[in-house]
Formats: sequence, structure tokens, C-alpha cells
Amino acid sequence: LFGYVSGNTNTVLDSCVNYGDVIYNGVEEQQMVQVGGVAGIWEVKQASFVENKGKISVENAKAPFVGGIAGYVRPGAKSADLFKAVNEGDIEIKTSADSVNGWISGLVGSTDQMEYLRLDSCINKGNILLPVDVEANALVVNPFASTYNSDVQLLASTSVNEGDVPSMEPREAIV
Repeated sequence: LFGYVSGNTNTVLDSCVNYGDVIYNGVEEQQMVQVGGVAGIWEVKQASFVENKGKISVENAKAPFVGGIAGYVRPGAKSADLFKAVNEGDIEIKTSADSVNGWISGLVGSTDQMEYLRLDSCINKGNILLPVDVEANALVVNPFASTYNSDVQLLASTSVNEGDVPSMEPREAIV
């Protein structure tokens, strides 16, 4: 739906649904790629009833930030709240396993430099599909959200994962 959603502490995104597939095919290998079912880069204080029903496919990305709802949540506010969000789309990473280093999650790929990210009554139904020979420490993979800043609190209440999400060793704080 959106490449970049920007806002301030009063911005609210409500009742958005993506039915289409999101496909990123980089030329050669690209750095810092943010891809999400609703938004690639998210800078909104609050969102509710947002859904992704399409498959997400990322190819030729060295440092992918990929999430079923948002690829990367930027600190437009001190915190972000996601209520009743649903990802039904599978997320597939198609990159040579020796070069990938990123954050992949069912709802929010990654965030940093904020107080907290709260996920309330959210569901991930999508599977996360990775290259067969990817190294365990090359990716951070989680059912809900990841962060590469351990100061960010990731809070998930009454949220459920129904997708097949591989277990990867975490590098930082995760939910």
C-alpha cells in the first residue's frame, strides 16, 4: 500500500488492507531494503485493523528489513502501537545465503531508537521462508517483531503466531 508512511504523535492509520503481493527484486545486491505488506517504512504513532493478505518476496537484498505489516518502524514518535493487525501473507527471502544479514518478522521487521513498540491482539498467520543454507546468526527472525537496539521495549499482549517461523539465534532484543 505505502512505501513510506510519515506522521507525528497524532497520526493514526486505521482499517487498511493490502490484497496484492509485494515483490522486491533488487538489481545486483542492495543494502538496507525495507519492505512490508502495508508499508516499507513506518513512522506512525498508532495503527489499528491493518492487514496484509499478499505474499512478500524479497530478492537480492543484503540487509533486508521485512515484516508482514511494516518493514521498518522509524522513530517518528517515542513509541508505536499496533492494534488488531493481521499478516496472512508468507514472507520469502531469496538472497544468496552467504551475503544476507537482516531482520525478518511476521508483523514488524525491525525498529530502533524509540521507547517501545506495543503489539496488542495481533496475529501472524504467514510463514517465513529463508534460503536453505542461511547461517543462523545472519538473520534475526521472529513471529512478531525485532529490534537492533536493545533499549527498545517490545511488548506483545494477546498476540498469536499461527505461521511457520524458523527459529534463529537472536542478536538483540526480540519478541
